[in-house]
Amino acid sequence: MALSVGLNGGWNEDTGSGLDPIVVVKSTEIRRPDSVFAFMDEDEASIPGGAFFVRKEQTDFWWMIPGYRDKGCGANVAFADGHALFKRWKDPGRRWSRGWKTPVRNALDREDLAWVAGGLPP
Repeated sequence: MALSVGLNGGWNEDTGSGLDPIVVVKSTEIRRPDSVFAFMDEDEASIPGGAFFVRKEQTDFWWMIPGYRDKGCGANVAFADGHALFKRWKDPGRRWSRGWKTPVRNALDREDLAWVAGGLPP
C-alpha cells in the first residue's frame, strides 16, 4: 500500500507544493476528494518508500507500478473522501522494469496510467 505523493506535503522543502502544485499540505486544499486517490496497492518490486508517484502529464512511462490483488488483476484504491474501490486494470501484464521509468506497453496500459494520473490533487 502506498500514499499518493501529492498528499504527503512533499518529502522536504524541495519537493513540496513550491516545486509542484499537485502537492497539498491540508485536506482543505483538495477540491474533489471523491476523485483523488489517497492510497493504492503498489507492486512490491517498485516500492521505494511508501509513496506512489505519478504526474498528470505523464503519458508514456510509470514511475511506480500499481499492485495486483489475487487473480482479479487490480488494486485496492482509497480516496481522499474515505471511499474505496477495487480498480481492475485493463492491462494486467505490466511489470516494473528495475529503473525509475517503466515504459507504457500498449494502449490499454496508457489508459490505466491516465486513470491513475487523473486521481491526483487538487
